[in-house]
Amino acid sequence: MVFQATLLGISSSIPLKDRNHSCLAVKFDGEVILFDAGEGVQQQLMRSKVSNMEIDKIFISHFHADHFLGLPGLLATMSLHKREDPVVIYGPRGVEQRITKLLEIYEIQTVYPIKYQELSNGLVCDTKEYQVFARRVKHLLETYAFVFKEKDKVGKFLKAKAVALGIPEGPMYSQLQDGKTIEFKGKKIHPKDVMDLDSIKHGKSLGYVVDCFDKDYDTFLENVDVLFHEAMFMKKDIALARKNFHSVTDNVGKVAKNAKVKKLIIFNFSARYTDLNALLHEVQSTYPDAELGEELKTYKLKD
Repeated sequence: MVFQATLLGISSSIPLKDRNHSCLAVKFDGEVILFDAGEGVQQQLMRSKVSNMEIDKIFISHFHADHFLGLPGLLATMSLHKREDPVVIYGPRGVEQRITKLLEIYEIQTVYPIKYQELSNGLVCDTKEYQVFARRVKHLLETYAFVFKEKDKVGKFLKAKAVALGIPEGPMYSQLQDGKTIEFKGKKIHPKDVMDLDSIKHGKSLGYVVDCFDKDYDTFLENVDVLFHEAMFMKKDIALARKNFHSVTDNVGKVAKNAKVKKLIIFNFSARYTDLNALLHEVQSTYPDAELGEELKTYKLKD
């Protein structure tokens, strides 16, 4: 199973010659999940060899233009390519009204269905293989951070134990393997009764945080394998960070350290900085293993 993430852009607010608007494409077992869709997202998708036709879900962190300006064109191209499968767009309150209005303005009529879901704190997407969690963070308008988590594999199913308990083959076996408790002949049977829990395989996870001047959200990101976190401002520009509700370098490192994340990738940089290593060094003062995000680089969580 493939689980990997490709950074399509690392720039906040203003795109530069060598920096596109921040966006992350997560590829999970043949499906692509997009986090934000700024200006230029289509060209970056082509350069990364990620197919727009594989995108099933799009998560918009907030409605500042640099995070969703590329969405109408992307949806239009999918339509021109005769897409049939639906696309689900997740966003803050009013996501359906905003996107529908945009498509009307540009006179875009898609040949495939678009579904919308408003974000809130907690579990916002639950599939058989993965879950996506959202947490509202402090910014100038309603904004969310995300954690994408592969579900744990519950362990090896011990059929002999199920047979010994008299459980017939069929749907109840599947329910137990999915981690659900069943009732059989008036008795509750728990997964631990028929599973080798020592063989549990814990799923991998990643976090995505942009446009955030907040605290106490490290528990939301606890133990993620890879954290993509904005590092918009250096410490000397903390007044700007406070005014515009963006992250400061050393605080990003503190959050990653407190959350015990395994890898920290910083991105979403202000265009005012030409030497990104200066930002990296400040982050590394609190989280030494931090890395600079690179456009079109793919980070593999599972081959």
